[in-house]
Amino acid sequence: MGVHRDTIHRWIREGDLERDLDATPVQYGPRHAVPTKLDAYKAIIETRLAAYPQLSAVRLLAEIRAAGFEGSYT
Repeated sequence: MGVHRDTIHRWIREGDLERDLDATPVQYGPRHAVPTKLDAYKAIIETRLAAYPQLSAVRLLAEIRAAGFEGSYT
């Protein structure tokens, strides 16, 4: 059908299961951005990669840990 199963469940709950998918295609909106642990350090990472494009992830991790990052490599 080309729609997510949760959408089908919502249509069942709302009594809207008899809709014509050919006449009105389902439009999913953009998802909200989810904040990550790296958000506060993105400026540091982007600056360092701009200056040194071959910089390794291990080295970047060491630098952002020095700036207070508490996350792990993964």
